[in-house]
Amino acid sequence: MEKILVKKHVGSAFSLEDVEIMKPLIEEALSKNDQVVLDFEGIRLFTTLFFNEAVTSFMEIYGVENFENHLVLENLSETGKDTFEHSFQYGKRFYSMTKEQREEQQRKMAEEIMEM
Repeated sequence: MEKILVKKHVGSAFSLEDVEIMKPLIEEALSKNDQVVLDFEGIRLFTTLFFNEAVTSFMEIYGVENFENHLVLENLSETGKDTFEHSFQYGKRFYSMTKEQREEQQRKMAEEIMEM
């Protein structure tokens, strides 16, 4: 088991900058095919952006079930738990799709954004 103390590396789980710092650490730990514990003690700001990009994106590489079996989150506030759960449920749906279905969904989302 490898434990990553998130606060040691970033002050929040919020921005793309936080993602750029944490994602390689998580990727390295997951590549060892051992359980990875992300300890969020002291972290109070969270976004789905962070969890989507730094955490649940690994579902594409490792598969949903393997991801669930190898990643543990500790010391999340209620806000953090809710934010992660939203990202996790979306990730499960998204990464259960075929590549073509994911690309189509992303295309539709981009069109909707451009219409705003």
